[in-house]
Amino acid sequence: MPIGAMISYSKCDLAFALQFRDLLARSGVRVWIDRNDIAPGSDWQKSIEAAIKECEVMAFQFSRHSLVSREVEAAFSKPAMLAIV
Repeated sequence: MPIGAMISYSKCDLAFALQFRDLLARSGVRVWIDRNDIAPGSDWQKSIEAAIKECEVMAFQFSRHSLVSREVEAAFSKPAMLAIV
């Protein structure tokens, strides 16, 4: 099953990211979020890059804690894929 949405967030904002994930999941969207979808021992950066390539939409949670510059750059390299929340 393809990834419907990937959520990029700061660990400081985990509670909100999980609420957003649950909202999307209840709507039938398959959501990719690092804490649930990166297997123990896997390379985090490579796992994130693979998810960016596979997902249909990427949701960025911006806050004062956000450090998502690499993920933003990767998302913009994939046409019609960006959602900002």
